[in-house]
Amino acid sequence: MKRAIALILLASLLAASISCGEAKPSERTPTTSDTAETTPAETEMSYDPGLPAADFKGETFTFLTRGEEGTSNNWYHADIVSESENGEYLNDAVWRRTSYIEDTYNVKIEQLYGGNTSTALTGSEMSRFVNSSIMSGDNAFDAILSSAYDTIGYAVNDYLLDLNELEYLDLTKPWWDQNAAADLAFGDRIYFTVGELTYVDNLAAQCMIFSKNVADTLKIADPYQTVRDGDWTLDTLIANSKLAFRDINGDNEMDESDCFGFTYWQDTCFSFVISTGNTIGSIDKNGEPQFTFYSERMVNTWEKMIAFLEDESTLSLFNERKLYTGEPYGGTVVKMLDSDSMLYNWVTMCDLSALRNSTNDFGILPIPKYDADQENYITPVGGYGCAMLSVPVTTGDPDRTGFILEAFCAKSMELVTPAFYDKTLSSKYTRDVESEEMLDLIYSTRRYDIGYFSLWGDITNQLMSMWNKKDANLTSMYESVKEKALSDLAATAEAFSK
Repeated sequence: MKRAIALILLASLLAASISCGEAKPSERTPTTSDTAETTPAETEMSYDPGLPAADFKGETFTFLTRGEEGTSNNWYHADIVSESENGEYLNDAVWRRTSYIEDTYNVKIEQLYGGNTSTALTGSEMSRFVNSSIMSGDNAFDAILSSAYDTIGYAVNDYLLDLNELEYLDLTKPWWDQNAAADLAFGDRIYFTVGELTYVDNLAAQCMIFSKNVADTLKIADPYQTVRDGDWTLDTLIANSKLAFRDINGDNEMDESDCFGFTYWQDTCFSFVISTGNTIGSIDKNGEPQFTFYSERMVNTWEKMIAFLEDESTLSLFNERKLYTGEPYGGTVVKMLDSDSMLYNWVTMCDLSALRNSTNDFGILPIPKYDADQENYITPVGGYGCAMLSVPVTTGDPDRTGFILEAFCAKSMELVTPAFYDKTLSSKYTRDVESEEMLDLIYSTRRYDIGYFSLWGDITNQLMSMWNKKDANLTSMYESVKEKALSDLAATAEAFSK
């Protein structure tokens, strides 16, 4: 996988080198001793951000992150600072990266916890913390790593700087996600993005797993080759799932002792809306957000998926949690894998760590396409888990902030990204080289849906409710939320136009 990622990143780097101007030194930056410049070979990846030498006199640079100090969670950031090396590959990569930044630029990197986020734009612990800090102008943090929902809320409240205005920050470089830049730019302005400075956003990518035992028993076509051929579609998922459905114990009552074709969680609804080429919202070529949810394709997708959910071959692990008490979602998936109780299951990348405990083999797949005519696979990114970077208007020195973020992100790509991908995600969480190939595909096709993240008309919660109820009447729901959604959209557009 590392080789494939390197090729993608190299292409981005070469494109970026054409468009980037020369960085200007800040007032506090010496100009007599620039960093050494090297010309990498055409086939090599360069992690040099091209920044001048700088001495920040021991000043503190603070990342505000979600969570509470001393606690852990899938979405908390253990990859910003580390107390020391301890022999664990990922921890040590984090420590070396942060130490390098501190030693090279004479700056102290600190992490401040702002509390938990929520599935709303405002009102979470972290949102209240940010609001209080910015309104008081206390300059408690220089950069924010928060959920997409909270981050949109900060932007709507005019709390964020345009990242393109920060000296030294170059979002065309390969350590910044170019898919995010394309999906989240308001014309020439971008207020939030994702990049290699943290791997938490990678954990929010959504995908599928399949049971190799069940697939072999059914003798279905090679799932990996099906993906390569462009035939991993809704119809393929549905047909194979129906083949897998079996009342194994013969009691005429489906439970964890039997085999389902497809098991899922409530967030799966967003995955299938987006992976099939639909959008809840998008930004047009003029930088204006648009409510693009309702279309014939969207209606057809939704009706097909709800009809599938009504089939006995599917099982909602959200609705039927009484069958699997005492287990977190990942633990439930392991239980079903080990008992050959399902063929396909929807997961986010953060669930793969739990699947290490499975005694049965599984493979990783992207979310299926709408049909074979859809040109590309699309990987949805969850709004709650995605770790968006933004910079508050109260940051003490915007030029210094841009400098540190660029250096931090580039060094993260060199040290932390390989530790995450090659030593953790690939070597610990996958069972075969084909899954590594699928991970390359999944991460190169991520989609950041501005309408999903912005919660216009509360449409995300409305969709999830319909999904859980298996309600196919999308038109009725759309008519009920359209006016509010357009009003919310207008407020978003006004905020981002300032």
